[in-house]
Amino acid sequence: MGNINSISNIKMLLKLINKVNNELHLITCHKTVKEAQALFKQHGSKSASLVDEFLKQKYQEANKENSKF
Repeated sequence: MGNINSISNIKMLLKLINKVNNELHLITCHKTVKEAQALFKQHGSKSASLVDEFLKQKYQEANKENSKF
């Protein structure tokens, strides 16, 4: 079953190779991670972590459910 890992690696590599105007543009994994981190920072919360926001939302939902009883 080593082929599954090879296929996954090939798919990952294909995402790092883009064709633009009949040219191949190669992007390193490091650059891809940095770009993803920049997007996350740009669209993420500045006041609290996403985990904190998620937990807060779940607590609020649980409190609403408990208040129904």
